[in-house]
Amino acid sequence: MRPPAARSLCRPWSALPLAAVTLGIALLGGCGHISDAELAARLDLDGDGVSRPDDCDDTDPTVGVLRWYVDADRDGHGDPDAPLERSCEARPGLVATAYDCDDTDAAISPDGIESCNYVDDDCDGVADDNPVDPGIWYLDADSDGLGTTEVTTRACAAPDGFVAESGDCDDSDPSMLVGRIWYADRDGDGWGDALATVVDCEALDNYTRRAGDCDDTDPAIHPNATEVCDAADRDEDCDGLADDADPNVDPTTQRTVYTDTDGDGLGDAVAPVAVCDLQPGFVENRDDCDDTTAAVTDADCPWISIDAGSEATCGIRGDRRVDCWGAAPISTDEPEGIFREVAVGLTHACAVGVDDEVQCWGLLECEADGTTEVLETLEIQVSNSCGRTDTGALICWNNGVEYRLARADQDFVAVSAGTNHSCGLLDDGSVTCLGNCAATECAPQDGPFVEIATGWRVSCALDETGEVQCWGFEGDLQPPAGPLTMLQGYGGLFCALSLNGEALCWTRDGADLSMPASSVAQLAVGEAHVCARSTAGTVTCLGDDSFGQSTVP
Repeated sequence: MRPPAARSLCRPWSALPLAAVTLGIALLGGCGHISDAELAARLDLDGDGVSRPDDCDDTDPTVGVLRWYVDADRDGHGDPDAPLERSCEARPGLVATAYDCDDTDAAISPDGIESCNYVDDDCDGVADDNPVDPGIWYLDADSDGLGTTEVTTRACAAPDGFVAESGDCDDSDPSMLVGRIWYADRDGDGWGDALATVVDCEALDNYTRRAGDCDDTDPAIHPNATEVCDAADRDEDCDGLADDADPNVDPTTQRTVYTDTDGDGLGDAVAPVAVCDLQPGFVENRDDCDDTTAAVTDADCPWISIDAGSEATCGIRGDRRVDCWGAAPISTDEPEGIFREVAVGLTHACAVGVDDEVQCWGLLECEADGTTEVLETLEIQVSNSCGRTDTGALICWNNGVEYRLARADQDFVAVSAGTNHSCGLLDDGSVTCLGNCAATECAPQDGPFVEIATGWRVSCALDETGEVQCWGFEGDLQPPAGPLTMLQGYGGLFCALSLNGEALCWTRDGADLSMPASSVAQLAVGEAHVCARSTAGTVTCLGDDSFGQSTVP
């Protein structure tokens, strides 16, 4: 009988417990029937490089060691910063993805819903982007804290220039917040009653944005109205002042009154006052010739200024009216006004008012009429008019031509208008002449002079000693010996006053028009007559009276 066959000391490793296999490898370093390499290969059956103890599926080379991310908040997303855990099977708290940016809060993950909370809810690296609950913000262009609903945006926080509250009626006006104030305008004049208001963004019927109407029942009364004189003393322009108390009252609605200092019922012409209501001490006439005493009446109204022309004479009385006598129309068309000076020529005359306005009348249109220059004095001879302005210059008009003369460093202190030329006396005593000069009447002699007078082609001046010097075509003009004063001339007639008060006159034809001594305050020389005004205000004329120019009314 044969002995039993020998049995292998080795068993297939797959039939042994894993611990035994491992121990055998460690103790024996191999098996008598397989090599170490074969044994190692058998320990990684799927050849994925992961040994059996670590390989979660040693039959699938795609499955090796499985590592899991810790998902502490159980939101399905792991914490990328936590240590990985090994496990061949998923279990609660372990996940395959690691994008959770806060593993302590299940609401925060890549699947989270972004909301306005200053937290990155969806883990995209930006907090509050594309939130589900953005606020509505309103443009506040005028920075008054209220926005307009016309321009809005949505965001978690207010962008620059936007605010949370709307309702601004006018986003360009910081004073306009919750609405405009509207004022009741019952009379439809565009101005409202400040005590009757509503607040609204839109205009309302019978309301206006402007307040200030002091009588909302009368459309003629409002702040833009013109204050006028009226019996009821109403405040038309709503400035709190009415009629005479209001400096803005329309002067065309006022009346002109005059002071009556002496209480005789007659007013002083040189003291006109424009008022709405007549007050004590004033009257509506300007007929007083002397408002310092009630004894002077119209019958003896004094003359305060006179002038003689070719065929007429004019004067200004104490009531400042112009009164003329002689040839028409100078003697018939005197202007109304309050005057301080009068000048007479051949067919026209002019008067200067106390308001410096010049008014002319007669047959010849005078360019001085209505001039804007302020004339201190005005003279006329025939058709030549000339005046001295308040700036010390000369301005003359003759047959439609205006000419001026001024010195930069000197002033004219007197002027005399001749028939075709004029002369001015400067403040240094020298004389300058201009105009249509036919002879040497515009070539003055050396001065200094204190008075001048001109006529037809001749000029005369009074020197400091009182002697008269003439130049031009003087012909037989032989002035008397001085000393003289108050030199006047017209055409070929000249007069002056002697020291004893006698009016001495000289002419080319030798006519004697001299007047006896009297208290002469002014001489007026015409073409062939002369008048004298006394200090008492009376006027005496002598010479040619063909047109009544020497017959004083």
